Amino acid sequence: MSSYVYTMAEESIQEIKQEGGKALNLACNDKYHAFAGLMSLPPSLFELTNLEVLDLTANCLMNLPESLGKLTGLQELLLSQNQLSHLPDSLWQLSGLSELQLSTNKLTDLPETVGRLTQLINLQLSDNFLTSIPDSIGELTQLQILTLEFNQLTHLPESLGRLTNMQYLYLENNKLTHLPESLGQLTDLHELSLYSNKLTHLPRQLGQLTKLPVLMLYDNKLISLPESIGEMFNLEELSLAVNQLSHLPDSIGQLAKLKSLDLTENQLTSLPDTLHNMQQLEALSLKANKLTHLPNSLGECTQLKKLSLSENKLLRLPETLGNLNVLENLNLQENQLTSLPDSIGQLAGLKLLNLGKNQLGKLPGTMGNLSQLENLHLSENQLTELPESFSRLSQLTSLYLDGNRFTDIPVQLLRLENLVTLNMDNNPLNPQAAAAYNDGIDGVMNYLRNKQTKTETV
Repeated sequence: MSSYVYTMAEESIQEIKQEGGKALNLACNDKYHAFAGLMSLPPSLFELTNLEVLDLTANCLMNLPESLGKLTGLQELLLSQNQLSHLPDSLWQLSGLSELQLSTNKLTDLPETVGRLTQLINLQLSDNFLTSIPDSIGELTQLQILTLEFNQLTHLPESLGRLTNMQYLYLENNKLTHLPESLGQLTDLHELSLYSNKLTHLPRQLGQLTKLPVLMLYDNKLISLPESIGEMFNLEELSLAVNQLSHLPDSIGQLAKLKSLDLTENQLTSLPDTLHNMQQLEALSLKANKLTHLPNSLGECTQLKKLSLSENKLLRLPETLGNLNVLENLNLQENQLTSLPDSIGQLAGLKLLNLGKNQLGKLPGTMGNLSQLENLHLSENQLTELPESFSRLSQLTSLYLDGNRFTDIPVQLLRLENLVTLNMDNNPLNPQAAAAYNDGIDGVMNYLRNKQTKTETV
């Protein structure tokens, strides 16, 4: 296979030479053979001194010859998905390069000479074995895209702050324990990804990134946030899931453009009242924290469409929850709720409501006003009956009542014409009801119709 690929590469080189072409694609597209790509480069390649684009992606190259330096006209060099563990010195002499892709190789370090490539706009180094970045990275002042994810970086040089044209910086899945203060100088950043590191705190200078719309910090070890986070006025998406946050600064409420906030799996016991300033917030996840109550101000986040509060210690819900009239998905599973506020019936747009694994003994009659509700989870509570208004849930398709205290099938189900899924497992149903339930939805409906007929006859 390799000799065939080598011959094909030589033919491609000859075609480019004859046609005077400036772009050569020698990328291997064979996904089914592990050794289908080039293991070495034909010497004739380095005669193409006018070449501007060279694509060697997904080959089997373990090293590159010094003769690479002869390709002085190169502007784009694509070397991702090879087996490179070191790079030739001549590579750093290709001063015209604007794009250099080296992702998914076996590189363990970068030389200081990387700083010679001062025209670079796009540098991709993800999925290697880099433990550090040289200070000379700060010489690449034209750089707009830098990918360093999936390496083994423990720190970043302060010189990174000199890359003031940077727009996309990807640093996820490393071993970073702290960030340089100079990061705050990258004020043109459009996206900053730092998830899956070991960060315990953030520099206050991070607040200088006032243009940043997306900040990914989940899966770190953050114990607090700087007050300056509230200065990142253009943030639209902020992920802080899987950290160790026990509180949030009041300033977080200043993120008025925020649309998505993920705080899943932290140690929050309360939320700041300033949440009401987040008038654009559409998705809020607080799953797996230690919340016992919610601020009334949460009800002022009137653009919320998805709210996850599962796996907390909530004892009650504020009446103001009913103000969230565009809410579509509300997850309150695995809390300690014994009752629900009447205002829950005001959630006219709600399609999914999960109240499983609480301590509910009854439901408010206002639940019958949830005219758009399609999925309702009430598993593992202490329910013995449903409110009469339940029969008005005409859009309901899935109902989970398993693990409660029903002795009979609620007659209200007879009116739920769109019901497809019903789970009443692990209830102390009487023998007739249990037999009907075992016959599926049709059996349940027949049972309820017969029961109704008998009642009317009496």
